[in-house]
Amino acid sequence: MHDVHYLIITSLSVEARRLHERDLLAFYLDRLGAYGVPERPAFETAWLEYRRAIVWGLWVGWVGTPVLCYGWEINLINHLRLATAYSDHETGRLVAELL
Repeated sequence: MHDVHYLIITSLSVEARRLHERDLLAFYLDRLGAYGVPERPAFETAWLEYRRAIVWGLWVGWVGTPVLCYGWEINLINHLRLATAYSDHETGRLVAELL
């Protein structure tokens, strides 16, 4: 789910992500099946793990990224998109449930 959440959240506007992310995740899972992946997760399991994985994208992927690596615009927009998704999906609560 790390790659899936990261691609969806950082490539789409907040509004587009909110509107399409469930459908995009479902499409991803369908494609896994079409390519013969035998043990793909059920949608609800994948959806939960997608929402938990946002902690990685925000904290590991961007909080520590120096501005010099990508510039202000990319850093700012990715922080905004990931932090908003983190809030939208209650990622902190979902991660805390594992502790």
